[in-house]
Amino acid sequence: MRHGRPLFDLDELRGQKFAPSDITQILLDYEQTDLAPDCSPPNDAIELANACAAHFSSQLPRAKASIERLGLRHKAQTDPLFAESSMPHTHWTRPKLDALIWSVTFRLAWLVGFSQNGESFAHAKQRAMQAVEMLENAAQQHGDVFLLGHGIMNRVLGRELKRRGWHKVAANGSGYWSHMVFEK
Repeated sequence: MRHGRPLFDLDELRGQKFAPSDITQILLDYEQTDLAPDCSPPNDAIELANACAAHFSSQLPRAKASIERLGLRHKAQTDPLFAESSMPHTHWTRPKLDALIWSVTFRLAWLVGFSQNGESFAHAKQRAMQAVEMLENAAQQHGDVFLLGHGIMNRVLGRELKRRGWHKVAANGSGYWSHMVFEK
Protein backbone atom coordinates (compact mmCIF):
# COMPACT_ATOMS: atom_id res chain seq x y z
CA MET A 1 0.00 0.00 0.00
CA ARG A 2 1.16 3.52 -0.70
CA HIS A 3 1.25 6.00 2.18
CA GLY A 4 -1.37 8.69 2.72
CA ARG A 5 -1.20 12.30 1.49
CA PRO A 6 1.84 14.06 2.96
CA LEU A 7 1.74 17.45 4.61
CA PHE A 8 4.24 18.68 2.01
CA ASP A 9 2.60 17.38 -1.15
CA LEU A 10 4.80 17.58 -4.24
CA ASP A 11 1.67 17.86 -6.40
CA GLU A 12 1.17 21.35 -4.95
CA LEU A 13 4.37 22.49 -6.70
CA ARG A 14 2.89 21.97 -10.16
CA GLY A 15 2.96 25.16 -12.17
CA GLN A 16 5.84 26.64 -10.15
CA LYS A 17 9.21 26.97 -11.86
CA PHE A 18 12.41 25.73 -10.26
CA ALA A 19 16.05 25.37 -11.18
CA PRO A 20 17.45 21.86 -10.71
CA SER A 21 19.50 23.16 -7.76
CA ASP A 22 16.22 24.10 -5.99
CA ILE A 23 15.10 20.47 -6.16
CA THR A 24 17.69 19.44 -3.53
CA GLN A 25 15.91 21.26 -0.67
CA ILE A 26 12.48 20.28 -1.95
CA LEU A 27 13.47 16.60 -1.87
CA LEU A 28 14.98 16.93 1.62
CA ASP A 29 11.80 18.59 2.87
CA TYR A 30 9.65 15.88 1.28
CA GLU A 31 11.70 13.07 2.85
CA GLN A 32 11.02 14.46 6.33
CA THR A 33 7.37 15.43 5.93
CA ASP A 34 4.60 13.92 7.99
CA LEU A 35 1.04 13.23 6.81
CA ALA A 36 -1.47 16.00 6.34
CA PRO A 37 -3.62 16.26 9.49
CA ASP A 38 -6.85 15.73 7.51
CA CYS A 39 -5.57 12.62 5.71
CA SER A 40 -7.37 9.54 6.94
CA PRO A 41 -7.23 6.11 5.31
CA PRO A 42 -10.38 4.79 3.66
CA ASN A 43 -12.15 1.94 5.44
CA ASP A 44 -11.10 -0.64 2.84
CA ALA A 45 -7.43 0.26 3.45
CA ILE A 46 -7.86 -0.20 7.21
CA GLU A 47 -9.60 -3.54 6.70
CA LEU A 48 -6.98 -4.79 4.25
CA ALA A 49 -4.09 -3.79 6.50
CA ASN A 50 -5.57 -5.25 9.66
CA ALA A 51 -6.48 -8.54 7.97
CA CYS A 52 -2.78 -9.37 7.55
CA ALA A 53 -0.72 -11.29 10.09
CA ALA A 54 2.62 -9.51 9.54
CA HIS A 55 3.17 -5.80 8.86
CA PHE A 56 6.12 -3.89 7.40
CA SER A 57 6.79 -0.26 6.65
CA SER A 58 9.34 2.18 5.38
CA GLN A 59 10.98 4.19 8.14
CA LEU A 60 10.20 7.54 6.49
CA PRO A 61 7.89 9.83 8.51
CA ARG A 62 4.99 9.78 6.02
CA ALA A 63 5.01 5.97 6.04
CA LYS A 64 5.24 5.67 9.82
CA ALA A 65 2.38 8.16 10.23
CA SER A 66 0.32 6.15 7.72
CA ILE A 67 0.95 3.00 9.75
CA GLU A 68 -0.33 4.79 12.87
CA ARG A 69 -3.48 5.95 11.09
CA LEU A 70 -4.12 2.39 9.93
CA GLY A 71 -4.02 1.29 13.58
CA LEU A 72 -0.80 -0.70 13.19
CA ARG A 73 1.58 1.42 15.27
CA HIS A 74 2.78 -1.38 17.52
CA LYS A 75 2.51 -4.17 14.93
CA ALA A 76 4.62 -2.95 12.01
CA GLN A 77 8.32 -3.57 11.58
CA THR A 78 10.04 -0.62 9.89
CA ASP A 79 13.00 -1.10 7.60
CA PRO A 80 14.97 1.20 5.26
CA LEU A 81 14.73 -1.48 2.56
CA PHE A 82 11.17 -0.27 1.91
CA ALA A 83 12.02 3.47 1.64
CA GLU A 84 11.37 5.39 -1.53
CA SER A 85 14.30 5.50 -3.92
CA SER A 86 15.81 8.97 -3.71
CA MET A 87 15.36 11.04 -6.83
CA PRO A 88 18.55 11.96 -8.70
CA HIS A 89 19.09 15.64 -9.42
CA THR A 90 21.74 18.16 -10.40
CA HIS A 91 22.98 21.41 -8.93
CA TRP A 92 22.49 23.41 -12.11
CA THR A 93 21.01 26.86 -11.64
CA ARG A 94 19.30 26.90 -15.05
CA PRO A 95 16.93 26.29 -16.76
CA LYS A 96 13.93 26.95 -14.56
CA LEU A 97 11.10 24.57 -15.39
CA ASP A 98 7.86 23.34 -13.87
CA ALA A 99 8.48 21.03 -10.89
CA LEU A 100 6.50 18.26 -12.63
CA ILE A 101 8.78 18.47 -15.68
CA TRP A 102 11.87 18.12 -13.47
CA SER A 103 10.29 15.23 -11.59
CA VAL A 104 9.43 13.32 -14.77
CA THR A 105 12.78 14.17 -16.38
CA PHE A 106 14.84 13.01 -13.41
CA ARG A 107 12.79 9.79 -12.94
CA LEU A 108 13.08 8.90 -16.63
CA ALA A 109 16.82 9.61 -16.50
CA TRP A 110 16.98 7.43 -13.36
CA LEU A 111 15.48 4.50 -15.28
CA VAL A 112 18.30 4.67 -17.83
CA GLY A 113 21.12 5.00 -15.30
CA PHE A 114 21.33 8.62 -14.10
CA SER A 115 21.77 8.65 -10.33
CA GLN A 116 23.66 11.85 -9.44
CA ASN A 117 22.81 12.88 -5.86
CA GLY A 118 20.40 9.95 -5.54
CA GLU A 119 20.13 6.19 -5.49
CA SER A 120 20.79 4.33 -8.73
CA PHE A 121 18.06 2.21 -10.28
CA ALA A 122 20.41 -0.79 -10.05
CA HIS A 123 20.78 -0.26 -6.30
CA ALA A 124 17.01 0.15 -5.89
CA LYS A 125 16.51 -3.19 -7.66
CA GLN A 126 19.06 -4.85 -5.34
CA ARG A 127 17.25 -3.38 -2.35
CA ALA A 128 13.96 -4.67 -3.76
CA MET A 129 15.41 -8.18 -3.99
CA GLN A 130 16.35 -8.05 -0.29
CA ALA A 131 12.98 -6.55 0.66
CA VAL A 132 11.03 -9.19 -1.27
CA GLU A 133 13.08 -11.90 0.40
CA MET A 134 12.06 -10.46 3.78
CA LEU A 135 8.40 -10.35 2.71
CA GLU A 136 8.50 -13.90 1.33
CA ASN A 137 10.01 -15.22 4.57
CA ALA A 138 7.30 -13.47 6.56
CA ALA A 139 4.61 -14.87 4.24
CA GLN A 140 5.94 -18.40 4.77
CA GLN A 141 5.81 -17.91 8.54
CA HIS A 142 2.62 -15.88 8.95
CA GLY A 143 0.51 -16.07 5.81
CA ASP A 144 -0.78 -12.70 4.62
CA VAL A 145 1.77 -9.88 4.81
CA PHE A 146 1.18 -6.13 4.60
CA LEU A 147 3.69 -3.52 3.40
CA LEU A 148 3.19 0.23 3.70
CA GLY A 149 5.60 1.88 1.28
CA HIS A 150 6.00 4.41 -1.50
CA GLY A 151 4.89 4.79 -5.11
CA ILE A 152 8.08 4.15 -7.07
CA MET A 153 9.60 1.59 -4.71
CA ASN A 154 6.30 -0.32 -4.52
CA ARG A 155 6.42 -0.67 -8.32
CA VAL A 156 10.02 -1.92 -8.18
CA LEU A 157 9.00 -4.40 -5.47
CA GLY A 158 6.02 -5.50 -7.58
CA ARG A 159 8.30 -6.27 -10.52
CA GLU A 160 10.56 -8.34 -8.28
CA LEU A 161 7.56 -10.23 -6.88
CA LYS A 162 6.40 -11.04 -10.42
CA ARG A 163 9.91 -12.16 -11.34
CA ARG A 164 9.71 -14.63 -8.44
CA GLY A 165 6.40 -16.10 -9.55
CA TRP A 166 3.91 -13.93 -7.66
CA HIS A 167 0.81 -12.70 -9.48
CA LYS A 168 -0.93 -9.36 -9.02
CA VAL A 169 -4.56 -10.24 -8.32
CA ALA A 170 -5.88 -6.81 -7.35
CA ALA A 171 -4.93 -3.14 -7.59
CA ASN A 172 -6.80 0.10 -7.12
CA GLY A 173 -4.61 2.73 -8.78
CA SER A 174 -1.49 4.62 -7.78
CA GLY A 175 -2.80 7.42 -5.56
CA TYR A 176 -2.44 7.85 -1.82
CA TRP A 177 -3.66 4.80 0.13
CA SER A 178 -3.72 2.77 -3.11
CA HIS A 179 -2.74 -0.88 -2.92
CA MET A 180 -1.77 -3.94 -4.93
CA VAL A 181 -2.37 -7.53 -3.84
CA PHE A 182 -0.02 -10.32 -4.87
CA GLU A 183 -0.48 -14.08 -4.45
CA LYS A 184 1.72 -17.06 -5.03
